[in-house]
Amino acid sequence: MMSCLRPLLVPALLMAAVSARAEVAVVLNSGEDTFSVIGISDYTERSRVPVGREPHHLMLTPDHAELIVANAVSNDLVFLDPRTGEVRRRLRNISDPYQIGFTPDRKWFVATSLRLDRTDIYAYDGHEYRLHARLPTPTMPSHIAFSPDSRIAFITLQGTDKVAAIDIEGKAILWEAVVGPQPAGILMTPQGTLVTGIMGRDHIVELDPKEGKVLRKVVTGKGAHNVFAGPDGRLYVTNRLSNTITALDMTTFRILQTYKGAGGPDCIDFTDDKREMWVTARWLKSVHVFDVATGELKRTISVGRSPHGISLYKRPVAIGSAQ
Repeated sequence: MMSCLRPLLVPALLMAAVSARAEVAVVLNSGEDTFSVIGISDYTERSRVPVGREPHHLMLTPDHAELIVANAVSNDLVFLDPRTGEVRRRLRNISDPYQIGFTPDRKWFVATSLRLDRTDIYAYDGHEYRLHARLPTPTMPSHIAFSPDSRIAFITLQGTDKVAAIDIEGKAILWEAVVGPQPAGILMTPQGTLVTGIMGRDHIVELDPKEGKVLRKVVTGKGAHNVFAGPDGRLYVTNRLSNTITALDMTTFRILQTYKGAGGPDCIDFTDDKREMWVTARWLKSVHVFDVATGELKRTISVGRSPHGISLYKRPVAIGSAQ
């Protein structure tokens, strides 16, 4: 009886082992033009791959089938297998893609050009990227958020201390508003307001998306840089100069927890089970892994120079399903 089961059992065990090894984190080493592939289960850097000049940010395609790396100085996008980190293809002539994003309806792809002071809007049909508009947005357009109806892109302008609202289809800037020195990360909250980190100070601001009016300020730490919506419904802020990550209630903005980091915490992502938070340390050539519940620093993983964007493997989703 056992001899009959063994041929079926061994392949099943091998498949499970391969599956565990394949699920990886990808970290962009912007200072050395590579990305690191790290095993999520064993916290080990498995490879370091040349990718293009100045890879800063990355994101999954809407269906999670591919992971896009934006190479700002190489002027291209590189598409990876998100499960293994294997390079699949390269899309050239995407000018200076510093930060990238898809609208919620998946019809538009937006890239900010921090170095060239403009925002490029591409029509997206699920496969092709066709340039729709190239709008001057001085200076240093950085991070991106979108209105729920996909009509407006909100762009932080680090060099002019502003946030700009862009009519995507109409190819026009609707408003610009001063929000504080060096605004960086930005997101749309569930209640329909904007939140942005004020990197030149020590706080985040909540904005009215209709005209950019500042509704409130919340101190999180010096160098409040990037903002993230966690899978647990909390708002996370990386404070580069304070070397902390702040977790807040997304609705009340009450501070719930502070994680002690190091080396200029920058971008973050979470494991699928929501138990771990992985943070790039921009000035330490490392990634820090925190226990979300306890705040304990569990691991420090060595990577390349100036680690910036990070993405942990997420299971593919069907188009049209909730994410």
